[in-house]
Amino acid sequence: MRATIATSEEINGCQRKIAWFNYTPRGIYFEAGQFFMGSHTSYHVDGNVFRTSPATFDRPRFQGRYLSLNNFTGWYQAGVSMVMTESIRENSCVKARDRKSGNFIGLVSLADVNSEVVNIVIEFLDTNKREWLENTDIAPPKSSISHAIEFGNILIVITVLIIDNELLIKPLHDGFQVFHQNTRFSLNRKDVEYSYEAYG
Repeated sequence: MRATIATSEEINGCQRKIAWFNYTPRGIYFEAGQFFMGSHTSYHVDGNVFRTSPATFDRPRFQGRYLSLNNFTGWYQAGVSMVMTESIRENSCVKARDRKSGNFIGLVSLADVNSEVVNIVIEFLDTNKREWLENTDIAPPKSSISHAIEFGNILIVITVLIIDNELLIKPLHDGFQVFHQNTRFSLNRKDVEYSYEAYG
């Protein structure tokens, strides 16, 4: 099964991918931002997570071991991406295979984006905990766009933050700045270590 988050608009002849997910017997493969062909994260069925990108010299780099997908419980934040809004226009096109029966397409209109960047938050949630998404204390910012996709016993939750004052991460001329919305949407929680890749 495949899932794609894409622009609702056609740009130079096609809708452009913002994020993609592929569910296979080996695990879940995904990427947000579409910066480089071949870049992706893989969450394997045994719980091992790998990252492949220019920062890893295009080889899978072990990120950590978490719950196996078959025994997944709770909530796992798989990553947050900051993507220049204009660069989305150059992303890969949505293809015919992405539209096949059983696959999922979620849409984001660039006309609604009110920032030079968007943030894409990817989370894994146990499908038995779906009601957690109704908790107002950890709700996403009001203007965000969210999609939830069921892959087996895993719910993939993708939230796209599109308004400047609701972002979790913004660019600076010599780096970036992180923000806190609530205990779920935060990039500066106390005593939490973060790793990052930066391109550009």
